Amino acid sequence: MDNISNLASVALMSRESKIFTIEDGHEMTITPAGDGKTMNINIDDGASYTTKGVSAFIEQIERILKARSVAGWDEAREGQDSLGQVLSMYDDGCASDNCTASG
Repeated sequence: MDNISNLASVALMSRESKIFTIEDGHEMTITPAGDGKTMNINIDDGASYTTKGVSAFIEQIERILKARSVAGWDEAREGQDSLGQVLSMYDDGCASDNCTASG
């Protein structure tokens, strides 16, 4: 499984909401339903989506970011939205295989 899929799996298994500010200035709240499969995505302008499974979650985030991106790509500008940026909110090091065993 690649890092994006790992992070999406971690997101689906999480218990807390995360907020990501989209390039267009709106806030996207990502809330797991608690079943490990379903994710609710709400944008502060009233748009809402529900996904089931890793692939559907990844695809929906990509569609949202693409639809709400500011036209044109400025390589000098930092912070342009990407799937990796959204999912990195869930990276505790373990999803990236950087866990250290403790005990």
